[in-house]
Amino acid sequence: MRGLLLLAQDQSIVLADGSVAPIDVVTNSVVEPDLLVPVGEVVFHDPSLFDRFLRIALSPPAALFFLVAALAVSAFEFYAAGVGVAAAVSVVLLFLGGYGLSILPTRWWAVSLVVGSTLAFFVDFQQMRPTWRSVLGTVGFFLGGMLLIVEKPGLEMPWWGVALSFLALVSWVVFAMTTVVRARFSTPTIGREHLVGRSAVAVTEFDPNGEIQIDGARWRATSARAAALSPGDPVLITRVVGVVLEVDPAE
Repeated sequence: MRGLLLLAQDQSIVLADGSVAPIDVVTNSVVEPDLLVPVGEVVFHDPSLFDRFLRIALSPPAALFFLVAALAVSAFEFYAAGVGVAAAVSVVLLFLGGYGLSILPTRWWAVSLVVGSTLAFFVDFQQMRPTWRSVLGTVGFFLGGMLLIVEKPGLEMPWWGVALSFLALVSWVVFAMTTVVRARFSTPTIGREHLVGRSAVAVTEFDPNGEIQIDGARWRATSARAAALSPGDPVLITRVVGVVLEVDPAE
Protein backbone atom coordinates (compact mmCIF):
# COMPACT_ATOMS: atom_id res chain seq x y z
CA MET A 1 0.00 0.00 0.00
CA ARG A 2 2.83 2.41 0.81
CA GLY A 3 4.29 1.96 -2.67
CA LEU A 4 0.92 2.56 -4.34
CA LEU A 5 0.43 5.74 -2.33
CA LEU A 6 3.81 7.05 -3.41
CA LEU A 7 2.97 6.33 -7.04
CA ALA A 8 -0.27 8.30 -6.60
CA GLN A 9 1.58 11.45 -5.49
CA ASP A 10 0.78 14.47 -7.71
CA GLN A 11 -1.87 12.50 -9.62
CA SER A 12 -5.56 13.42 -9.93
CA ILE A 13 -8.83 11.56 -9.44
CA VAL A 14 -12.33 12.13 -10.81
CA LEU A 15 -14.95 12.66 -8.10
CA ALA A 16 -18.56 11.51 -8.16
CA ASP A 17 -19.75 14.92 -9.40
CA GLY A 18 -17.32 14.81 -12.34
CA SER A 19 -14.82 17.29 -10.94
CA VAL A 20 -11.10 16.57 -10.78
CA ALA A 21 -9.26 16.65 -7.45
CA PRO A 22 -5.52 16.37 -6.78
CA ILE A 23 -4.05 13.63 -4.62
CA ASP A 24 -1.68 14.54 -1.82
CA VAL A 25 0.26 11.83 0.02
CA VAL A 26 1.14 12.84 3.57
CA THR A 27 4.00 10.85 5.09
CA ASN A 28 4.44 10.74 8.84
CA SER A 29 6.08 7.53 10.05
CA VAL A 30 6.11 8.59 13.72
CA VAL A 31 2.70 9.97 14.55
CA GLU A 32 0.41 8.38 11.99
CA PRO A 33 0.61 6.15 8.90
CA ASP A 34 0.60 7.34 5.30
CA LEU A 35 -2.62 9.10 4.44
CA LEU A 36 -4.24 9.58 1.05
CA VAL A 37 -5.96 12.95 1.28
CA PRO A 38 -8.32 13.78 -1.60
CA VAL A 39 -10.37 16.94 -1.87
CA GLY A 40 -13.98 15.77 -1.73
CA GLU A 41 -15.76 12.44 -1.50
CA VAL A 42 -13.99 9.38 -2.91
CA VAL A 43 -15.88 6.39 -4.31
CA PHE A 44 -13.93 3.14 -4.68
CA HIS A 45 -14.80 0.63 -7.40
CA ASP A 46 -13.77 -3.00 -7.72
CA PRO A 47 -11.08 -3.32 -10.41
CA SER A 48 -11.90 -5.34 -13.48
CA LEU A 49 -10.35 -8.74 -14.12
CA PHE A 50 -8.02 -7.17 -16.69
CA ASP A 51 -6.86 -4.54 -14.20
CA ARG A 52 -6.17 -7.25 -11.64
CA PHE A 53 -4.18 -9.12 -14.28
CA LEU A 54 -2.04 -6.04 -14.94
CA ARG A 55 -1.34 -5.49 -11.25
CA ILE A 56 0.86 -8.57 -11.07
CA ALA A 57 3.52 -6.62 -13.00
CA LEU A 58 3.51 -3.55 -10.76
CA SER A 59 6.26 -4.70 -8.40
CA PRO A 60 9.91 -4.19 -9.43
CA PRO A 61 10.88 -7.90 -9.18
CA ALA A 62 7.84 -8.93 -11.26
CA ALA A 63 8.49 -6.31 -13.96
CA LEU A 64 12.11 -7.45 -14.28
CA PHE A 65 11.14 -11.11 -14.37
CA PHE A 66 8.53 -10.61 -17.10
CA LEU A 67 11.01 -8.61 -19.21
CA VAL A 68 13.71 -11.29 -18.97
CA ALA A 69 11.19 -14.10 -19.50
CA ALA A 70 9.92 -12.40 -22.66
CA LEU A 71 13.44 -12.24 -24.09
CA ALA A 72 14.16 -15.85 -23.12
CA VAL A 73 10.97 -17.22 -24.68
CA SER A 74 11.56 -15.14 -27.83
CA ALA A 75 14.99 -16.74 -28.24
CA PHE A 76 13.41 -20.14 -27.65
CA GLU A 77 11.07 -19.53 -30.59
CA PHE A 78 14.02 -19.44 -33.01
CA TYR A 79 14.94 -23.02 -32.12
CA ALA A 80 11.53 -24.58 -31.43
CA ALA A 81 9.79 -26.36 -34.27
CA GLY A 82 6.29 -25.40 -33.13
CA VAL A 83 3.66 -23.13 -34.67
CA GLY A 84 4.48 -19.94 -32.79
CA VAL A 85 3.17 -20.74 -29.32
CA ALA A 86 6.40 -19.47 -27.77
CA ALA A 87 6.08 -16.24 -29.74
CA ALA A 88 2.55 -15.67 -28.42
CA VAL A 89 3.69 -16.30 -24.85
CA SER A 90 6.61 -13.89 -25.28
CA VAL A 91 4.23 -11.16 -26.47
CA VAL A 92 2.12 -11.53 -23.31
CA LEU A 93 5.21 -11.51 -21.10
CA LEU A 94 6.64 -8.48 -22.89
CA PHE A 95 3.33 -6.66 -22.49
CA LEU A 96 3.29 -7.33 -18.75
CA GLY A 97 6.92 -6.34 -18.30
CA GLY A 98 6.55 -3.22 -20.40
CA TYR A 99 3.40 -2.18 -18.56
CA GLY A 100 5.05 -2.58 -15.18
CA LEU A 101 8.15 -0.66 -16.22
CA SER A 102 6.06 2.13 -17.74
CA ILE A 103 4.20 2.64 -14.46
CA LEU A 104 7.16 2.27 -12.11
CA PRO A 105 9.84 5.00 -11.85
CA THR A 106 12.16 3.21 -14.27
CA ARG A 107 15.70 4.01 -15.35
CA TRP A 108 15.50 3.15 -19.04
CA TRP A 109 19.25 2.98 -19.50
CA ALA A 110 19.21 0.19 -16.91
CA VAL A 111 16.52 -1.58 -18.93
CA SER A 112 18.80 -1.39 -21.98
CA LEU A 113 21.65 -2.81 -19.91
CA VAL A 114 19.53 -5.76 -18.78
CA VAL A 115 18.36 -6.44 -22.34
CA GLY A 116 21.89 -6.27 -23.73
CA SER A 117 23.23 -8.51 -20.97
CA THR A 118 20.50 -11.07 -21.61
CA LEU A 119 21.24 -11.11 -25.34
CA ALA A 120 24.93 -11.69 -24.55
CA PHE A 121 24.02 -15.06 -23.03
CA PHE A 122 22.14 -16.08 -26.16
CA VAL A 123 25.08 -15.11 -28.37
CA ASP A 124 27.30 -17.43 -26.34
CA PHE A 125 24.62 -20.11 -26.50
CA GLN A 126 24.74 -19.84 -30.28
CA GLN A 127 28.50 -20.39 -30.07
CA MET A 128 27.88 -23.33 -27.68
CA ARG A 129 30.51 -22.16 -25.21
CA PRO A 130 30.79 -19.42 -22.57
CA THR A 131 33.06 -16.49 -23.42
CA TRP A 132 33.84 -13.04 -22.08
CA ARG A 133 30.33 -12.04 -23.16
CA SER A 134 28.83 -14.25 -20.46
CA VAL A 135 31.04 -12.62 -17.82
CA LEU A 136 30.10 -9.11 -18.92
CA GLY A 137 26.49 -10.21 -19.25
CA THR A 138 26.41 -11.41 -15.64
CA VAL A 139 27.89 -8.16 -14.33
CA GLY A 140 25.64 -6.04 -16.53
CA PHE A 141 22.53 -8.01 -15.58
CA PHE A 142 23.00 -7.51 -11.85
CA LEU A 143 24.04 -3.87 -12.26
CA GLY A 144 21.08 -3.05 -14.49
CA GLY A 145 18.68 -5.06 -12.34
CA MET A 146 19.65 -3.41 -9.06
CA LEU A 147 19.47 0.08 -10.61
CA LEU A 148 16.35 -0.62 -12.68
CA ILE A 149 14.01 1.36 -10.41
CA VAL A 150 14.44 4.82 -8.94
CA GLU A 151 14.16 3.89 -5.29
CA LYS A 152 11.61 5.57 -3.06
CA PRO A 153 10.52 4.71 0.48
CA GLY A 154 8.70 1.41 0.22
CA LEU A 155 9.53 1.01 -3.48
CA GLU A 156 12.86 -0.63 -4.27
CA MET A 157 14.39 -3.55 -6.13
CA PRO A 158 15.42 -6.32 -3.70
CA TRP A 159 18.59 -8.24 -4.47
CA TRP A 160 16.72 -11.53 -4.40
CA GLY A 161 14.45 -10.30 -7.20
CA VAL A 162 17.44 -9.78 -9.49
CA ALA A 163 18.99 -13.09 -8.43
CA LEU A 164 15.74 -14.96 -9.09
CA SER A 165 15.44 -13.56 -12.61
CA PHE A 166 19.10 -14.36 -13.31
CA LEU A 167 18.79 -17.96 -12.08
CA ALA A 168 15.63 -18.41 -14.13
CA LEU A 169 17.44 -17.13 -17.24
CA VAL A 170 20.47 -19.39 -16.75
CA SER A 171 18.28 -22.42 -16.03
CA TRP A 172 16.22 -21.73 -19.14
CA VAL A 173 19.32 -21.54 -21.35
CA VAL A 174 21.08 -24.55 -19.83
CA PHE A 175 18.12 -26.92 -19.66
CA ALA A 176 15.18 -25.87 -21.85
CA MET A 177 16.98 -24.41 -24.86
CA THR A 178 19.75 -27.02 -24.88
CA THR A 179 17.17 -29.82 -24.83
CA VAL A 180 15.24 -28.30 -27.73
CA VAL A 181 18.36 -27.77 -29.83
CA ARG A 182 19.50 -31.34 -29.29
CA ALA A 183 16.07 -32.70 -30.16
CA ARG A 184 15.82 -30.63 -33.33
CA PHE A 185 19.31 -30.81 -34.77
CA SER A 186 20.60 -34.20 -33.65
CA THR A 187 19.88 -37.37 -35.61
CA PRO A 188 19.42 -40.60 -33.62
CA THR A 189 20.56 -42.81 -36.49
CA ILE A 190 23.95 -41.09 -36.66
CA GLY A 191 26.39 -41.51 -33.79
CA ARG A 192 28.13 -38.21 -33.22
CA GLU A 193 31.29 -39.93 -32.05
CA HIS A 194 31.61 -41.49 -35.51
CA LEU A 195 31.38 -38.21 -37.41
CA VAL A 196 34.94 -36.99 -36.84
CA GLY A 197 37.00 -37.44 -39.99
CA ARG A 198 34.02 -37.79 -42.31
CA SER A 199 33.27 -35.55 -45.27
CA ALA A 200 30.14 -33.44 -45.60
CA VAL A 201 28.72 -30.60 -47.69
CA ALA A 202 27.98 -27.05 -46.57
CA VAL A 203 24.34 -26.08 -47.12
CA THR A 204 24.54 -22.48 -45.86
CA GLU A 205 27.04 -19.64 -45.74
CA PHE A 206 29.48 -19.82 -42.81
CA ASP A 207 30.32 -16.68 -40.81
CA PRO A 208 31.80 -18.76 -39.11
CA ASN A 209 28.61 -20.65 -38.17
CA GLY A 210 26.36 -22.48 -40.58
CA GLU A 211 24.89 -25.87 -41.40
CA ILE A 212 26.22 -28.95 -43.17
CA GLN A 213 24.59 -32.07 -44.56
CA ILE A 214 25.85 -35.60 -44.10
CA ASP A 215 23.99 -38.80 -44.96
CA GLY A 216 20.86 -36.75 -45.61
CA ALA A 217 20.85 -35.11 -42.16
CA ARG A 218 21.55 -31.44 -41.47
CA TRP A 219 23.82 -30.42 -38.60
CA ARG A 220 24.81 -27.12 -37.05
CA ALA A 221 28.49 -26.49 -37.65
CA THR A 222 31.21 -23.91 -37.20
CA SER A 223 34.41 -23.36 -39.14
CA ALA A 224 37.56 -22.72 -37.13
CA ARG A 225 39.41 -21.36 -40.13
CA ALA A 226 39.04 -17.87 -41.54
CA ALA A 227 38.25 -19.21 -45.02
CA ALA A 228 34.62 -18.59 -45.97
CA LEU A 229 32.40 -21.55 -46.84
CA SER A 230 29.54 -21.34 -49.31
CA PRO A 231 26.65 -23.73 -50.03
CA GLY A 232 27.94 -26.78 -51.88
CA ASP A 233 31.52 -26.56 -50.60
CA PRO A 234 32.95 -29.87 -49.34
CA VAL A 235 34.06 -29.88 -45.69
CA LEU A 236 35.81 -32.24 -43.31
CA ILE A 237 34.46 -32.79 -39.78
CA THR A 238 37.30 -32.32 -37.30
CA ARG A 239 35.59 -32.16 -33.91
CA VAL A 240 32.26 -32.50 -32.10
CA VAL A 241 31.40 -29.91 -29.43
CA GLY A 242 28.03 -30.67 -27.85
CA VAL A 243 25.57 -30.61 -30.75
CA VAL A 244 27.80 -28.48 -32.98
CA LEU A 245 30.33 -29.90 -35.45
CA GLU A 246 33.61 -28.14 -36.15
CA VAL A 247 34.60 -28.39 -39.80
CA ASP A 248 37.43 -27.36 -42.10
CA PRO A 249 37.35 -26.86 -45.87
CA ALA A 250 38.14 -30.14 -47.59
CA GLU A 251 41.55 -30.11 -49.23
